[in-house]
Amino acid sequence: MLFHKEDLAPGIGRFAFSDIWNKIGLKITETIDEFYDKPVAKGFYPHFNEITFRQAVLSVSAELKALQENLKQLLSDRYCAIFLDRTHLCSFSEIDRNKLLYALSLALGYPTPTDPRIGKLLWDVKPRYLPAGYFATYSEHSDRADLHTDTQYYLRPEKYFLLYVVRAARCGGGKSLICDSREVKNRLLETEQGRKAYETLSTFKFPFRIPTTFTEAGTIGSVKTTLAPIFSNEPFIRFRYDTLEKGFQSRRDLDVPEARNALKVLLDVLENKANVVEYYMSDDALAICNNHVALHGRTSFQDRDRHLIRVRMSSQPVVSKPTLLATA
Repeated sequence: MLFHKEDLAPGIGRFAFSDIWNKIGLKITETIDEFYDKPVAKGFYPHFNEITFRQAVLSVSAELKALQENLKQLLSDRYCAIFLDRTHLCSFSEIDRNKLLYALSLALGYPTPTDPRIGKLLWDVKPRYLPAGYFATYSEHSDRADLHTDTQYYLRPEKYFLLYVVRAARCGGGKSLICDSREVKNRLLETEQGRKAYETLSTFKFPFRIPTTFTEAGTIGSVKTTLAPIFSNEPFIRFRYDTLEKGFQSRRDLDVPEARNALKVLLDVLENKANVVEYYMSDDALAICNNHVALHGRTSFQDRDRHLIRVRMSSQPVVSKPTLLATA
C-alpha cells in the first residue's frame, strides 16, 4: 500500500503509494453520494450522522481499510510526517477527486470544519484578497509560513492533517518545511538554559491569538486569545510565533520576562539546532502529518496560482465547533 522510499530526517519519511483509486474510486464516490442529498462540489460539510457515514465509507473495500491501518501505524509510531510524491488523484474530475480526498481523511479520523461560520471540511490553501487590519492565517497569503502547528488556539487541536497539491508553485517557492518537535525537546534538554526554558514552556499559559477567519464573528475587530502551554502531554506541542506575538499584544499581563526568555531559547533551537526538512511538493503530491508532534511551514512564493487543499482530522466525532480553552 505505502512503500518506504527514504527518510528525509528523523520522524519524516518519503513513501510511494500504489494506485488503488481506479479499483475502488467508483464505490467510494457512490457511497458518499448516498449519504449526501445533493451533489457536493468542493468543500463538504460534516454529515449529521458522521459516525455511520465514516464506517460506511471505510467499509467500501479492504484496500481502504488496509490503508487506514498503514497510515495510523506510521504516524503514531516512527513518523510525525510522511510525503507521498504521487497519489494518482489528478486524473479524476475535481468533484470526484475531492470525494476521494474526503475518504482518505476519514481513514485518519473525523474531518473538522475549517472555521466556525462556513464549516467547510476541505479548505483551499491559496492567496486571497485581505483587507487592512485583517489578521491572516498562513493559508490566506503567499509569504513565508514559519514553523507551527495547526489550530494551536483550540482546546484539542486536531491530531492529523493532510495537504494535497492541486497545483504547485511554478516559481520554485512554496516548499514545505517540516520538523519533528521531539527532536526540538531533546535539543532544549541538552543545556541548562534549555532545560529552564522547557520548564517554562511546559507550565506557563501562553496567549495564542485566534486568526480573524477562525473567530466566531470573523470580523477585523474580533480579537480572541486562547491560553495554553507550548509543550504538554497532548498535544506534545502547540506553537505558532505570530499568534503568540499577537496574543501578547492583547494580553499585556502575560508578556513577562520569564515567558519571553523561554520563547527566545525555543526560537534559537528552531533556527539553529533543529533538523528542518525543506521539501518541494509537486502536483498531485500529498503530505500527512501528526499535528500533535510535527511542526510545519513553507517558504514564500510568488506564483499566486499555487493551490493546495488542506483537511484536518480529529480523533473524536465533530459534535460541534472546537471549544476554546479561554478567550479574552
